[in-house]
Order: sequence, then structure tokens, then C-alpha cells
Amino acid sequence: MTQPDLEQVFRQAGWPGLRARLFHLYFVLRRPMTLGVRGLIHDRTSNSVFLIRHTYVPG
Repeated sequence: MTQPDLEQVFRQAGWPGLRARLFHLYFVLRRPMTLGVRGLIHDRTSNSVFLIRHTYVPG
């Protein structure tokens, strides 16, 4: 018995999948915002850490 491909298990097919992709595209184009992006950069040569945390909201 073979293991199902995880991408196929979680991917929606037919109308529900198309509808989800269309809604996602609409909201990406209509409300372009990034909320709560976080990052960490570690510089080993100077033994320093650079932390990134920011939020974009429309307006």
C-alpha cells in the first residue's frame, strides 16, 4: 500500500479549489498588507543579532 502524496491530500479539486484560489487572488490584490513579519539575522563574525518585527496596515 502506498502513502498518499501530502500535496494531493490537502489540495482542493474542482469548484471548491478554484473558488478558494479566486478568493485568495482577490484579497491579495484588494488588500495588500503584511501583518506581523518577524525575522532574525545572526552575524557570527561580530557575534550580533538583528531582529526584524514590523506590521503594514492600509491607510
